[in-house]
Amino acid sequence: MSIYNTLRSYWWDNALTARHMKLQAKRVWWNFLTSWEKATPGIYNKIQSSYRQQRPSAEQTVSSEAYGTVVSVNGIRMKIDPRMTPFQVKKLIDGRHTREERRLLIHRLEADDIVMELGGGIGMLATACALKIGGERVYSYEANPILESLIKENYALNDVKPEINMCMLEQEAGSRTFHVSEHFSRSSAFKPADDKTVPYEVPVKPLNDEIARIQPTVLIMDVQGSEGELLSFANLSTVSKLLVEVHPDMLGLSNANALRRNLRTQGFEEVDRSGQSFLYIRK
Repeated sequence: MSIYNTLRSYWWDNALTARHMKLQAKRVWWNFLTSWEKATPGIYNKIQSSYRQQRPSAEQTVSSEAYGTVVSVNGIRMKIDPRMTPFQVKKLIDGRHTREERRLLIHRLEADDIVMELGGGIGMLATACALKIGGERVYSYEANPILESLIKENYALNDVKPEINMCMLEQEAGSRTFHVSEHFSRSSAFKPADDKTVPYEVPVKPLNDEIARIQPTVLIMDVQGSEGELLSFANLSTVSKLLVEVHPDMLGLSNANALRRNLRTQGFEEVDRSGQSFLYIRK
């Protein structure tokens, strides 16, 4: 590794640490507000009401008239689903949903690439990839069963047909509990301590069997903390581009950085990052 790449990796270590600390501070502040509300609800509600008069809440920033409509974001058409929270709707309308992942990856896709996406969400990133290289070269996996109809609608809106698989991927076949949050992006195989979720039993396919079937050159991984486990046994022999979002709040900061170091020892060079998402290119 060159001196430049070494220094850049250390800089990104610090950036990830700073982001992690910021998120932890937000969690502490939220826990404080929750405890305050329980202890003195009258005073809390009076102060909060005064604050909301000065600053609109998330619910006030998005008109309910937008629900059920379609928006276009950088040429990608997406449905605004009634099940989305106002925050999710605002993020989609503003173009922030998967913006950084699209910025990191799409311009690097080549015509002969084959994309395998773990954690498809509402289908926006897979759609962007399909518009660039064709839907027949994009394979997406999503564990959240309530998103299936929305993903298919979004594909249809853009006239693309990536292969969508509603399941989890692990070392062996079976089933596993998946915790669905009101905020789609927070749903995970791991039950969060500070979020209300609904458990669903979902099918599990062996990751390496699917990799052998697809032979991906591009692997996208946003699996809310499962990246540590999956990358410990994933066969990456065909992968030349890897986009992975690391979650130090679930893995632990030291484990998240260890995961990054391990990828570098396997011949993947960190070439770009945004927030917790890192793009790797095989040397």
